[in-house]
Amino acid sequence: MMINANKKMVVVYMKENPVQHKGKTGREVNFEDSKLFTEPEIEKIFQAAGKIEVFFEDIFRNESFNEAAQELFEACDNLHSPDEMRSLRIKRYVRSCILEADIFLKHWERYMRHREVGDGNVFKQITSEIYDTNEAYAILCILRNYLVHSNDVVHGVHIGFDGLKIWTDRDIVLRDIEWSKAKKELLQRQEKKIDLLKVIKDSNDALNIIHDSMLSKIVTDELKEQCEFLVNMGKRTVMINSDVWFVFRFTGDEENKENIALGLGVDYYQLYWNRYRAVWEKLNKK
Repeated sequence: MMINANKKMVVVYMKENPVQHKGKTGREVNFEDSKLFTEPEIEKIFQAAGKIEVFFEDIFRNESFNEAAQELFEACDNLHSPDEMRSLRIKRYVRSCILEADIFLKHWERYMRHREVGDGNVFKQITSEIYDTNEAYAILCILRNYLVHSNDVVHGVHIGFDGLKIWTDRDIVLRDIEWSKAKKELLQRQEKKIDLLKVIKDSNDALNIIHDSMLSKIVTDELKEQCEFLVNMGKRTVMINSDVWFVFRFTGDEENKENIALGLGVDYYQLYWNRYRAVWEKLNKK
């Protein structure tokens, strides 16, 4: 990639697929300076891409627990392995679902508190409403607390002619932790064998509602403007046949190609023109 010695920032695209040389380590990446943007525009692209990349991470924050739930239910549909292995695998998938939900909720709680979104109580307001209206989600919250601070929540797995059953023993959970009056009463209303598959399935929608509610609270006019700017910049690239784009900002000796190849003296973001457009449409959907 040839860069003008005086050029501190550049938007480039991959001209062709990386070339793997036989008998050599690494690969050759053929980048071309797009020459489509002015330096002030490239600076703004760099700043906007950084902001939107952080937002991308938040957009996909719910994928982990959704994927964990999918893995669990796929395992439940595929019961061809030996009984012992089936039981161990299913127990692990159940724990994974609950722990992924725990990580997800803790992320948003810290995110909202540290960034002082709204009045500082946004997370509590949103999750409290869900807790009060979705009993499966409330049970999930109790079970994630129990799993993290006490013991395993899977007390039984039965695979028989009547199907697959996975449960938590209500009385063990009640015995092992001194719950608040409200949580104790909630547990006491449950069947002795709490159906874990039902809890996970019925609480999944609640977790996704929480996710969408959190996203709606962090979308600012500035974020929308940055996304719209990237969408407009992306329109200039339609005549170039490449799906791989980067914006580079050189912070060191841009003449030293070896350092650039090693990622030294350069900051960069990959540019996702199609994704920017999809996010922009979502942010402006009525």
